[in-house]
Amino acid sequence: SLEIPLPNLNKQQEIVEYINTAYVQKRAKEAEAQQLLNSIDGYLLKELGITMPNINTELTDRVFYINYCDLSNRLDPYYSLNFFQKSFEAVHSGKYPVVSLKSLSTLITSGITPKSGGDAYVDDRLNGIPFVRSGNINIDGELDFNDLLYIRPDVHKTIMKSSQVRKNDLMIAIVGATIGQVGIYVFDDEANINQAIALVRLKDGINVEYIKELIKSSVGQLSLNRLKRPVARANINLEEIATIQVVLPPYDIQQKIANQIQCIRLQAKALQVQGKVILEEAKRKVEQMIIGESM
Repeated sequence: SLEIPLPNLNKQQEIVEYINTAYVQKRAKEAEAQQLLNSIDGYLLKELGITMPNINTELTDRVFYINYCDLSNRLDPYYSLNFFQKSFEAVHSGKYPVVSLKSLSTLITSGITPKSGGDAYVDDRLNGIPFVRSGNINIDGELDFNDLLYIRPDVHKTIMKSSQVRKNDLMIAIVGATIGQVGIYVFDDEANINQAIALVRLKDGINVEYIKELIKSSVGQLSLNRLKRPVARANINLEEIATIQVVLPPYDIQQKIANQIQCIRLQAKALQVQGKVILEEAKRKVEQMIIGESM
């Protein structure tokens, strides 16, 4: 029963070509943005003097032996793959020392999840404390507050006291589909986390943006990919998070790298916004073309 404006065939074709052109321009902006984002890893590795080996999927590289005395705390073959061995050798052969995340931290912890639908939750931020879950950390390392839950202040201060989040804390997803996503809590407001997030509080003198970008890079993801168990619902525990290998240049180099990557991300975001604007303007133009034709 919908009434559909039906301009003549030539006008229909003009509208289709106009909107298709807008979609092409939007995709071009998105591709340019993605190219910028893809360049981050290469820039970081170059600055750290690291050349990562290529992944070899040949049978000769997947079948191997290892002496029992060389095994660490994991006995599964995935953890001992030759690729991991070669990659960590490359990381340690870079320009700067490599340390564990634990050595740079004053706190590594996670939270709990109160019973779903229980009285620990409230409806809005005015009456509650933001409760961050792994799905709230997006691929850009930003917090998405569109799907946030809130807990009662007394719950935040009592049974969940140990997982209270402070400004500049690192948050790493350690369970499920978003495992390995990492963000920084940049707000002054109080917040808390569930058990699917590892909260890492860094010592003074460490650039938190640099550590975030390092963990997001192929170097940090190397540690996370090795640590996560290849099961139906991948997971990493806090003791393993503490072992993440961190390349640690002097603070001024950390800051330089973090600033450059932030510039790249801002350029990419600007291109993405331009693409959305192009499409929205095209939609408004098409509406005017249709309305003008039907009047």
